[in-house]
Amino acid sequence: MSSIPLTPKKIISLPISDVVKQHIIDTMIIPSIEQDISFTIRTRSRWSRIEIVCTTTVYLLMGSVIILSFLSKNNPSLSDWSGVCGIIAVSLKGFASYANLQDHISTVQCNQIINSLGINMDLIDTSQTSYQALSDSTSKGFNLNQISKSNIDIENPLISK
Repeated sequence: MSSIPLTPKKIISLPISDVVKQHIIDTMIIPSIEQDISFTIRTRSRWSRIEIVCTTTVYLLMGSVIILSFLSKNNPSLSDWSGVCGIIAVSLKGFASYANLQDHISTVQCNQIINSLGINMDLIDTSQTSYQALSDSTSKGFNLNQISKSNIDIENPLISK
């Protein structure tokens, strides 16, 4: 069997009137952009909530692991439950990290859409801020003023200047 070389098809460009172009922009492109922005903001919010719930659950499970391990001296079956809680906690911590990554990706996507429209405004990447605050608090003590006040819009704190 001989191979037939693939050649790109010739694209035919037809002249389109300005009315048709404006109709396409108004009825298809702008609603699509609005839906994309709305979707990425909702997705960003959901992933952020998932991360918070998972991280909180991890800390509660780790507390129960400690309590169950101390109580297992008198009841050996509690050590099994302690191990199960520990495994669940590690799995949830991994999922919380994944949720944080998805939150970051959604923020970057939304900022790219906003910037492509010529709007000089970016959403604050809360996923990066929370990890930065956590690493700062563990290394040198927590400081409430670590986020620059000049980068936060007082009227809408979710949007940076």
